Amino acid sequence: MSLTKALTFLAVVVLASAANRRTPEEARQIALRVLESVPLVDGHNDLAMNIRQLADGKLSNVDLSQNLTDNPFWQGCNNCHTDIPRLRAGMVGAQFWSAYTGCRTQYLDSAQWTIDIIDIIKRFTTRHSADFKFVTTAQGIWDAFNEGKIGSLIGVEGGHSIDNRISVLRQFYDLGVRYMTLNHVCNTPWCDSSPVDDPESGIAPNLNGLSDFGVTVIREMNRLGMLVDLSHVSKAAQIQTIGVSRAPIIFSHSDAFALCNHHRNVHDDVLQLVRDTNSIVMVNFYNYYVTCSGSGTIQDVASKTKAFLL
Repeated sequence: MSLTKALTFLAVVVLASAANRRTPEEARQIALRVLESVPLVDGHNDLAMNIRQLADGKLSNVDLSQNLTDNPFWQGCNNCHTDIPRLRAGMVGAQFWSAYTGCRTQYLDSAQWTIDIIDIIKRFTTRHSADFKFVTTAQGIWDAFNEGKIGSLIGVEGGHSIDNRISVLRQFYDLGVRYMTLNHVCNTPWCDSSPVDDPESGIAPNLNGLSDFGVTVIREMNRLGMLVDLSHVSKAAQIQTIGVSRAPIIFSHSDAFALCNHHRNVHDDVLQLVRDTNSIVMVNFYNYYVTCSGSGTIQDVASKTKAFLL
C-alpha cells in the first residue's frame, strides 16, 4: 500500500470517528501522526507462498529491496504486491506473513509444506534484517517499531496444516507461529470452513461447527498464547469458537457480510460477539469481499470500514 493510500484510508476512518468535524487535510495529518507513533499491523500477506511458487523458495532470485515493478522476476504475477519500498511507503509497522499450503496437502504432507513456508519467511526476514525483525510478542512489535524496522510475525493459514495432531500445533508455536486460521477453503475433521455457508459452493458441513477435538485445539492455542483466527471459518464454527476461547479471537482478513454477502465475510451477529469479547476484524482489501465485484478502490475499502464505526 502506498503512503497516499494508507493516509487516505486512515483519514476516512478519522473523519468518521470525529463525526466529520475535521477537514480531509486535518484528518490526513492525524492519520500520519498515528502511523508515526503506533505500529500499523497487517494481519495477512502471502509473499512467502509467491516466493515458493515462483522461485521454488530460492531467495537468490528475489530482491525484496527493489521495486517489484522494476524487477522482471515479478512480471506476470498478478498476486504479487509486496516489496520493501511499498511496505516502507505504506508505513507498515508489523506484518503477519502467511505460512500457507493448499488443501490438496490435507491428509498427505501439509505439515511438511507449512514448515517449508515458515523456513522461507525466516530466511527472507534474516536476509533483509536492516528492514525486518523477526518477533513473536507484542513487545517485540514495539521493539522493532522503535528500531525503525518492520516486525515480522508468522500466521499459519489453515488448520489442515497441523495434520490433526496437537503435537504439530505445539511445534509450530515453538517455530514462532503466533496465530492459526482454523480453516482455509476446505473442512477439516474438526472444523467446518466458510464455503459450507454458500449453497452454491458444493461443500457440505461435516460437523455444523466444531468437533470435540476442535475445542481441544482452541484451548491449546489459548494455553500456548497463539491467536485463534476465524477468517475462512464457517459461521457456526465462528460462534462456537468465540464461546469456547478464553482469549479474544481475530479475523485476520475478512470484511462485513452486510456490506458484501460473501461467505468469507462476517455477519452482524458475529460482529456483535467480536465487540463483546474485545476481538478484532482486520479488513481485507480483495475486491470480491469489499464490493462483491471485480473492481474496487481504496476509497471503497475506507467507506466500508467506516460502517464498522457508525
